[in-house]
Amino acid sequence: MTTPGNCTKLRPSATSRREKVALELASGSTIRQAAAAAGCSPRTVSTLLADAAFVAAVAGYRSQLLDETLGQLTGLARQAVATLGRCLESESDGAKVRAALGILDRLLRIREQVEFGGRLAELEERVEDQQQSTP
Repeated sequence: MTTPGNCTKLRPSATSRREKVALELASGSTIRQAAAAAGCSPRTVSTLLADAAFVAAVAGYRSQLLDETLGQLTGLARQAVATLGRCLESESDGAKVRAALGILDRLLRIREQVEFGGRLAELEERVEDQQQSTP
């Protein structure tokens, strides 16, 4: 059993616990839920969240999860388009059409967010380059 507060101290599995906490947080778990899943205290998770490198790792995992989700939604979009094609002539398939439209709407929203994120990262990089080149 892990003693509270020692997830990252003097344990051979500290890295895996740290990664477990990061993955849990990236997946939407609360601090308390992430702590329970990793076998440490919520206070330890809060301490980890004060570390910029850890926060960056959580963001990296979250980005990977979003990329995977976007890929899955892209696959579903093909099915949604096919459903729309079949349902265009049938009024009884209204629920299917609404579901298909919902999938397409979400896909487009996520795609926009990913594109904006990429554009923002590019702009931030340009600003950083300019700041470094300014004496």
